[in-house]
Amino acid sequence: ELVLLGHIARIQPDLIIGFDPQGYYGHIDHIHLHRATIGAFWLAGNVMKAAPKRLFFPMRSRELVLKTKFDPDIFSVSEDSFAARFDVRPHAKTIRAALLAHRSQVGPESDWGNIERDWPGVLEEERFVLGGLRGSFPAMPVQDLLAGF
Repeated sequence: ELVLLGHIARIQPDLIIGFDPQGYYGHIDHIHLHRATIGAFWLAGNVMKAAPKRLFFPMRSRELVLKTKFDPDIFSVSEDSFAARFDVRPHAKTIRAALLAHRSQVGPESDWGNIERDWPGVLEEERFVLGGLRGSFPAMPVQDLLAGF
């Protein structure tokens, strides 16, 4: 968390996007990074003149998670929890290529080639919940993570 805090202090972002408490799909590295990110986000207020104002987590709706192998009671949020929503269909080809380029996830036994089947909507819409906030936030959901700055 302190190493991450050092990077945040050096970069001085207005907002941070991290993993949700369940690591998006239960990945232990993502869960640990979530914990470090939460700590660094809040500690940044003690060490930075202009600490990040918002912390976001990508999440999925119950409706989408019900179409997967994941437990919707663990890996989803209600529709009214989304602070931001984006149509990512114009970028679907690039997103798919980026996911498939994830070396630690793609290999001979990988099922990432079936990303659209296993993760319905992943190439259609990106949704975020607020994980932390300094200051105000406009009415939800917004279509710009910097809305109201």
